[in-house]
Amino acid sequence: MVDQMRSDEEIVERVKELSKSDPFGFSIENLVTVLPFEEAVKFFKVNAEHPPKDVWEAYRKKNERESIIERMKEYMPFAWHKAKSQRGLSASRSATHYEAWVWLLGDEDHKAIDWDNYSPYGEPVLRAICGRYDMPMPEGCER
Repeated sequence: MVDQMRSDEEIVERVKELSKSDPFGFSIENLVTVLPFEEAVKFFKVNAEHPPKDVWEAYRKKNERESIIERMKEYMPFAWHKAKSQRGLSASRSATHYEAWVWLLGDEDHKAIDWDNYSPYGEPVLRAICGRYDMPMPEGCER
């Protein structure tokens, strides 16, 4: 794995790129929330309420390796629950979250994971994430 986090500039470019193919903003929300206010505000909807700068900076997600991996670990039981419960949209959204987080990490693993190998319900993606980032898998979800 490469330990080179994405820069704010790379994140901004990725958000612009995804804005054409992520109509619900599931990937975009994970990316924008790590940006400083000055960059993030460019992606807020026009005339939409948003937090003031001091509130944004106090609560924005940290773009640090340990912070992102911790979010990935915390979210994994929920993601597996959605996959095992065959909750199509929720399972798909979980895989989308992980794709954004792995991209943020800057790991070459982003390219190594077969993001299109989704069936059934994102389980292959979740298995790959668990294996690459040494996360426990729920009982019955063999690697």
